[in-house]
Amino acid sequence: MVLEFTFYMQVYRITNAIIMKKLIWLAALLVYSTVTQAQQKVKITGKLLNCTSRVLEILPSSEAGIFADSILVNSDGTFSYETLAINQPFKAGITNRKQIQIQIFLAPGYDIQISADVKDHTSARESIKYSGKGAAVNKYWEHLPVKGFISDTVKWQLKDEDTYARKQRERFDNRKRADEVFNGIKNDHYAAFFKQSVLIDQQYSTILNILYEYAYPNNYTPEQTDKLVNKVFPKFKWTDLNEDKNLTSGLACFVIKDTYLYSELEKDRKANRETSPTEKIIQLYKGKVLDHALTDNLKNKIPFIVKSDELDRLTGNINLISAEDKKAMLLNMVAKRKKTLFSFQIGKPAPDFNLPDTSGILHSLTSLKGKVIYIDLWASWCGPCGEENPYMNKVYQEYKNNDKIAFISIAVNDNTTRANRYKILKETKPEWLQLEDQENQVQDRYFANSIPRFIIIDKEGKMVDPDAPRPSNPEKLRAILNTQISK
Repeated sequence: MVLEFTFYMQVYRITNAIIMKKLIWLAALLVYSTVTQAQQKVKITGKLLNCTSRVLEILPSSEAGIFADSILVNSDGTFSYETLAINQPFKAGITNRKQIQIQIFLAPGYDIQISADVKDHTSARESIKYSGKGAAVNKYWEHLPVKGFISDTVKWQLKDEDTYARKQRERFDNRKRADEVFNGIKNDHYAAFFKQSVLIDQQYSTILNILYEYAYPNNYTPEQTDKLVNKVFPKFKWTDLNEDKNLTSGLACFVIKDTYLYSELEKDRKANRETSPTEKIIQLYKGKVLDHALTDNLKNKIPFIVKSDELDRLTGNINLISAEDKKAMLLNMVAKRKKTLFSFQIGKPAPDFNLPDTSGILHSLTSLKGKVIYIDLWASWCGPCGEENPYMNKVYQEYKNNDKIAFISIAVNDNTTRANRYKILKETKPEWLQLEDQENQVQDRYFANSIPRFIIIDKEGKMVDPDAPRPSNPEKLRAILNTQISK
């Protein structure tokens, strides 16, 4: 019995050892396969006839917007590009931002060759050819009719609604091209993804046509617009935008971040509700769509913020984003912006300047020490700046006899339109000091990359508010000015 037990124990140990070795081998194989998949190269080569650009950009047209790169083109039009940075399928454009607009589907492992005559946009579309691994899905771009990109000259807004809706249904129901290209592909598991992207693009292209071609020109109410959209897409609801699949479509992303967002903000404005784009994004979206829209919104917002406390308040919004890579990117942007603004904060000495007025006489900030200073940063090409001018004049008239305050308008980034500025000044006849930032002293030191902006500096030359209330908000502005004057 002891011998029998010992025998079975030896068999168990040997068997267990073999199983463990196989499990370790399988685990290693799985890790290797995963790494290999993630590290598959994407290669794009080819030749472009009549290409005068030496650098072309690769720009994404959907949620994969974190990727962008450049392709160097030789003098004979040949090029070769490869990268390991693409780890998901997405649609992109290869462009010189002029006549070269080459659409391309990219995915890990693709090795695509492109040829085209790019002397003009029409020639490029007519001659584009794709070959190599990944060419099967990209044949879709070869099938697009050139005439389909010519603007429709029919004034559809003059047609009756039912006729217009019927035409839009005909446009959208034309899915033959997508079916012909994608349904026969068997050796590319990304084909279904790209077909879905194309069909979503077609849907939102039609919706954008409805909005900009008919509803907006005819001053439709939101209710009328929704009714028209449902005549073409009976099951469509705006809440459908929250579906993750929309992030595969550049046009759906545009509707998410722009068209629908600002139509909802306009509803709030008409209802006297003050809502920021960031707040509205948080109200409208969820999941990955929220991640995408909020990341894009904050990424464009952070570089224009001039107050550290406002940057601090963004942290709560950033934490709503579930994608860790997006969250980390935004927090890094906030940290860099705060470091840049360190010396430009409330209570710190305001950066000095020495600028000429319209007669060429120089005026420095230090020469105004002892006065509260209200600075208006503007430019002649800035429409909102002009809208503030009448309000600025009203505020100035209230304080013009008070020797404890000075009003200054500084024209920034406005050297090329000086003649137009002088014409505006001649017409409006402002009585307060007008200075010119000819060498970008103020633009650089006061981070004037967004105007109009107003700044309040105290009697000691220290910053009170680097983004002060506008003259069009006089009650809030007066409260701050009066407090500083009384000190």
